[in-house]
Amino acid sequence: MIKGIDVSSHNAGFNYASAKAQGFEYCYIKATEGKSYINPEMDAQYTMAKKNGFKVGFYHYCNDNSSAEIQADFFNSVIKKYDQDLMPCLDIETNMSNPTDFTERFIQRLGGKDRAIIYTGLYYYRQYINTNGYKIWVAAYGQSKPSMRDNNMVGWQYTDSGINGRTDLSEWYGDILIKKEIPTDQRTETDTISNGIVTASVLNVRDGAGMNYPVIGQLTKGTNVRISSLYSTTSWYSIYYGQHGGFVSKQYVSLSNNNSNNSESSGIIQIEITANALNVREKPTTNSAILGVVYKTHFMRANLLYSTEDWYSVYYGEHGGFVAKKYCRVI
Repeated sequence: MIKGIDVSSHNAGFNYASAKAQGFEYCYIKATEGKSYINPEMDAQYTMAKKNGFKVGFYHYCNDNSSAEIQADFFNSVIKKYDQDLMPCLDIETNMSNPTDFTERFIQRLGGKDRAIIYTGLYYYRQYINTNGYKIWVAAYGQSKPSMRDNNMVGWQYTDSGINGRTDLSEWYGDILIKKEIPTDQRTETDTISNGIVTASVLNVRDGAGMNYPVIGQLTKGTNVRISSLYSTTSWYSIYYGQHGGFVSKQYVSLSNNNSNNSESSGIIQIEITANALNVREKPTTNSAILGVVYKTHFMRANLLYSTEDWYSVYYGEHGGFVAKKYCRVI
């Protein structure tokens, strides 16, 4: 069983680091609704979930104002730019003339029942969804784990008032991970480091890419900052700041004119954990503090620039961390 969360625009400013420390591994983010709505917090939520080591997927909330094909195509057009770990999900809770037909056509448009999942309430599923062999994520609160007619439940959302009293929490039992084949020539990526200058009198440095995230420090006018392309968003720069790193609004930072020679190629590889449970440590030594635990088959991104002979430097939480190489394999 794997613990998971799901978030929408109502969860702006959510503390992903805290949730990860509590053992939550999966994160579904609401991406779209109907044929036109896009979650305005999605980009920031994706960035922070990934930054804190979550496996991430997206869901679409359907309505009956347009066809399954139109909505599926809209959903896919929005999420295709993201690196996804979890299968895309259809959230169906709306009264419509033929929910089963809509569901089957939507899932088929996404590649079929082996490549997408369905979310719905237990009552709605039993009353209106007559599918077989589909992966079902069911919401059922205030009760024990429900039983399904064809034993096809991959996830159970057991509360909508979890962390901070307003977060959906789930348990995951089935395989919903996207199978990824990583070509050899795509196992590294470039983190372009740029220089910038603060133009505001005082500029807040925030813990995430959005105004709802807490302020972790301030910079004054004229301060030089180093900007990382890996986690920057449309409106926010990811900057090197303290131990955590941070985010600043792009509108108050001017890029320097001497950035042409400031690109660094950082060797980023994908690794898989082979131990049943592996400690993530603050420094590359067994005497260092334990930041968390990752489990067998968990995928991580490692930075070869900061790795040592025996330890991988990995993207984990806000700080990053280290895992012993002998319990990992490069994929």
